[in-house]
Amino acid sequence: MKELLDEFQKQSSSHSKLDSIEDMQQFIEKFPEIKAQSHTVSKHVAVMGELARLVDVCALLDVSQFEQELACTDDHSMHLRELMEKLASPNVKIPDKLRLGLLYAIRYENSGYIRNIKNQMIKGGVSRDMIDLVDVILQYGGTNSRGSGPSNSSNMFKNQNVLSKMTKSILTSVQGVSNV
Repeated sequence: MKELLDEFQKQSSSHSKLDSIEDMQQFIEKFPEIKAQSHTVSKHVAVMGELARLVDVCALLDVSQFEQELACTDDHSMHLRELMEKLASPNVKIPDKLRLGLLYAIRYENSGYIRNIKNQMIKGGVSRDMIDLVDVILQYGGTNSRGSGPSNSSNMFKNQNVLSKMTKSILTSVQGVSNV
């Protein structure tokens, strides 16, 4: 996108001086190309603006950050509190609420709060059919279905310090940048 804008600015600025008839003739010859490029740039800018708006309206940065924290850190009380807030929020979309509830369920399946999470998901607008997926994911991916070894529940979310540090490093390095 940046290259496209730079190229357009370079071409349009090269025709800013129309001092002679030759300059005017060159401008007229290149005008269709410049106009087409202008149209392309404006479409790309519109798409980028709409994507930025959707990321903001749907709280996608907050949702994805919470997903990473849920998977990489071990702070059940903070996760439960933040999940309840996200499930009650009108800004978080239904598929995101479902995904967060499923991730919480697989992460903390033995916490005793799964029923509360399901109830909050219902209050948040998630359909009962979708909420049944919590039981399905626990049936097929829960502690009872995983065997012993490196992928069992005691090891599934352990030793995630590398991912957690990497996530925090990335987030701190892009703070203040408006178009991440």
